[in-house]
Amino acid sequence: MSKPNILWIMTDQFRADALSCAGGPGATPNLDALAREGVRFSNCSTVASLCVPARILIAKPRPSDDPTLQSTAAK
Repeated sequence: MSKPNILWIMTDQFRADALSCAGGPGATPNLDALAREGVRFSNCSTVASLCVPARILIAKPRPSDDPTLQSTAAK
């Protein structure tokens, strides 16, 4: 069995409810099409409240008590 091709798109600088497919006020037709044709995670949480440690966890999962993440968050 071959591995699937996965394209992970993570938007930035707005809340999830800003998407029009999630009831947001603005028009986001391209993101709406991606959400309609792919997978949209609508109930998520993070162990890191700051953006850089959260992105690091997505790229390379580590335990949340990893000192590297804590030193990054402190800067």
